[in-house]
Amino acid sequence: MKAGGTQWVRVPVNAKIDENDWCLLELKKNPAVQWHASAKRLVGLKTAIGNDETKGKNWSNRHSRFGFQRGEQNLCVRLPQDPQVYGAANVLNGWPRPFKGANLWVSKETTFAEPEWLEVTFAKPAALRELQFLFDADLDRHLTNTWVRAPHAVEPDLVKDYDVEVRVKGAWTKVAEVRDNHQRRRVHELAQPVEAEAVRLTVRATNGTPRAQVYEVRAYTS
Repeated sequence: MKAGGTQWVRVPVNAKIDENDWCLLELKKNPAVQWHASAKRLVGLKTAIGNDETKGKNWSNRHSRFGFQRGEQNLCVRLPQDPQVYGAANVLNGWPRPFKGANLWVSKETTFAEPEWLEVTFAKPAALRELQFLFDADLDRHLTNTWVRAPHAVEPDLVKDYDVEVRVKGAWTKVAEVRDNHQRRRVHELAQPVEAEAVRLTVRATNGTPRAQVYEVRAYTS
C-alpha cells in the first residue's frame, strides 16, 4: 500500500459473530488517514462519528459516545458478499423494517432498462383474494421535528412503477399495474378469488434509487 491518493485499504477483523445482529466497527482517530464518503446509502449500514465532533449538531447523542450521521452519505466501506443480507427470502421473514439485519430484498443496481422482479411461489395453489406489498421509504430518515426539512418530495427509495401478476395453471396474468406510486404500503384486492400458484412483482422504476427495495410480500386467501 502506497501513501496518499484514493485507494481501498483492507482491515482484518478478528471477530466471530455468533448470531445475526448489529455489529459496530470502531476505528480510532488517526490524523494521517482520511476516510472518504460515498453518496450510495444502503439499508442497515449506518455511519457513526464520535460525539466530540457532533456537539451542537441535530444528530448528536449525549447518551452515547457516538452520534449517527444523517443525510445522504455513508463512509466508504466494502464488506464480504452475503446473499442473505438483501436476499429475496427476506420479504417473507415477518420483519417489516431493519431489526438485527436489513430484512428486505434489494435488487442489483440498475437503470431499469430491464425491470427487476421478485417471485413468491406457494407450496400448493391458493385462492388469493388480496395482495400486499411493503416498499422501502427510508426509515432511517430523521423527520420527527418541525425544524427538519424533508429533502425530497417523494422518498427516492420508494418503488414508483410496478406490475403485479399471478400464475394460474402455468400462465401469468396481470392483476395490477401501478404508476407514480408514493406510498410505502400498497394493498391490492382482487375482484374475485384467484386459484394461483405464485405471485410476481415486477419493478419498472423507483423514485430515484437505482435499486428495487421491498420489505414484505403478503398474500391473503378467501
